[in-house]
Amino acid sequence: MELVVNKKNIKFLIIKIFLSLLLFMLLCCLCLYIILNIYINNKGIKIKYEDIKNEITIELTEKQIEIMSYIYTNNKGPKFKKLPLIMDFVSSKNKMAYIMATFYFAKNDERNKKITTMDRRIIIFGTMRNIEKNIDYKDCYNYVISNAYFGNGIIGLADASKCYFDKDYAYLSNEEFIKLILATINPIKYNIEIGNKRLIEEKVNEISKRTNE
Repeated sequence: MELVVNKKNIKFLIIKIFLSLLLFMLLCCLCLYIILNIYINNKGIKIKYEDIKNEITIELTEKQIEIMSYIYTNNKGPKFKKLPLIMDFVSSKNKMAYIMATFYFAKNDERNKKITTMDRRIIIFGTMRNIEKNIDYKDCYNYVISNAYFGNGIIGLADASKCYFDKDYAYLSNEEFIKLILATINPIKYNIEIGNKRLIEEKVNEISKRTNE
């Protein structure tokens, strides 16, 4: 009888130790997550609208932003979504904030050429998190497309529109706008002048259909 009781006590003790270790590991993970979150956020560049307004050369319409959002994120909803650190890292929902952070860091921070790839990624990711909180999504889209590369040495939607379609960007049709945005994704594959015309038209038709549903 005493032996049975001892076995039960030992079994209970093992379970208790296991649960205590599990709880300890969870607390350690939580603390690590909080510290990592604070570290990354502090590493990011604090951007305000005043810092970027001189680098924005266009103002997209709501429809153009919706199209651009779909092409870049496969989601027609362009607004940023507040996500936990890990989800924000892997989700494409806030991809435009990441692209803006990359552009801004490359253009305005001297550390860009002096630090390691890992440090650069941490700074960009922290900057992205800051953009999600402090920059309006419309300003983000306008900034990105004002500084995007369209092939043939062309930077920015305003110049790309004049070069490829000989018109102001405000007068682009949705199909023309889609072609230009595709060029920023892959300037060679979707090159408006020398790219595969049939491939480009098929992609434009697909995107037009999805964004008009």
